[in-house]
Amino acid sequence: MLLKIKFITVIFLVLNCNAIAQSLPKITAKDYGFTQSVKKVEMVTYTLHSEKAIQTEKVSYNFNTDGTIKSYERKSNTSSDWLKLSSNYKKGLLRKRITKHRNSNLNRKHQYVYDTQHNLIEERIYLKKGEKNHIKYEYQNNKLQSIIANINDTNSITTFYYTQKGNLYKKVHHQKHKAKEDVISNHFYLEDKEILSYTEPSTNYKAYIYTEIVDIAFKIIEENNATSRINKGIQRFNKEAPKDNIPFNLEQYSNQTWQFYEKHLDKVEPYQITIYSYKKDTLGNKVKYATANVNIKQENIATIQFFRTTLQNGNIVGDTKYNENTYLELVEHLKYIKIPK
Repeated sequence: MLLKIKFITVIFLVLNCNAIAQSLPKITAKDYGFTQSVKKVEMVTYTLHSEKAIQTEKVSYNFNTDGTIKSYERKSNTSSDWLKLSSNYKKGLLRKRITKHRNSNLNRKHQYVYDTQHNLIEERIYLKKGEKNHIKYEYQNNKLQSIIANINDTNSITTFYYTQKGNLYKKVHHQKHKAKEDVISNHFYLEDKEILSYTEPSTNYKAYIYTEIVDIAFKIIEENNATSRINKGIQRFNKEAPKDNIPFNLEQYSNQTWQFYEKHLDKVEPYQITIYSYKKDTLGNKVKYATANVNIKQENIATIQFFRTTLQNGNIVGDTKYNENTYLELVEHLKYIKIPK
C-alpha cells in the first residue's frame, strides 16, 4: 500500500487542520511551501480533459538569499489574466510591496513600518482609486500578539497564543460586521500546522490530515458523537498546549486523524485533497516536483502542477514539462485514499 499509515494511540483525539502559521513580518520561501533554500521556483499547471493535459497557467517565484520573497508572477494560458508582485527591502526589512493586475483597478501598494526591534508594527495598503486600508501589529515578549485590520471598511482582530517555549498553539480571528452577526474563528496549531478550526456561533469544524505524500482537508458533519469528542479534545488541548505538554508530534497526530477519517466516512466531508511527488537534489534532500489536485466528486485528478526549482547553490531540480509517468504515480496514490460516497 503506497499510503501506508501507522496507527498510533494518543491520550485524546483532536482532529487536525491545514494552514501555515504564517506571521506576516517576514514572509519566506517556507511560507510558500518550499522547504529548501531556493532561489527561483517555476510552476506550470496542467488541467486534465479527456486524458489530455492542457497547460493553463504559469507561475514563477524569486527569492532573496535569506529566503524572503523578492518577486512573484502569474500568467494564465487560457485568458489574458496576469498578476505581478515585487518587493523592496532595506537593510533586510521589507519596506514596500507592489502588486499589479491585468485589471488595474486591483493594483495596490503596501508600505511597512517597523519598531526598533525590527518588528513590523504597521502596514498601509493603497488602492488605485485612493482608498486606504490599514493593519496594525502588536507584540508581547517580542512575539506577535495581535493583528488589527481595517480592510474595505471591515474590521477584524486576530490574536495569537504561544506555549511556554514560544510555539504558536492557537489563533483566534474575530471578524466584525455592521449589518450581521460577528464571526469568530478558532484555529489550533502543532508544529506550525493548523490542527483544527471551528467558527462561532455556527461551529463549522474543519480538519486536516498531513502526510509526506498527501494532505486531506475535510469538514466534520455536525450533530454526531464525533463533535462531543472534539470539544473534549479542544478543552484538553487548551489546558496542556500552553505548557508544551502534548503527548504526540504532528506525524503521530496526523496518523490518529487519518484513522478517525477512515473509520467515520459517514461523518466527514473532504473538500480538498492534494497529492505530492518529489525529486532529490545532489545531497539527497527531497524537493517538491509535482502536486495533484483531486476532483473529489469525480474521484480523479483535476489539475497537476510541475515544478522547476533553482536552489541557492545554483543546482536545478525538476522540470515544468508534463510527465505522464509522474501523473500515473499520483493516480496510483489516489486509489488508496478513501472518499465518502
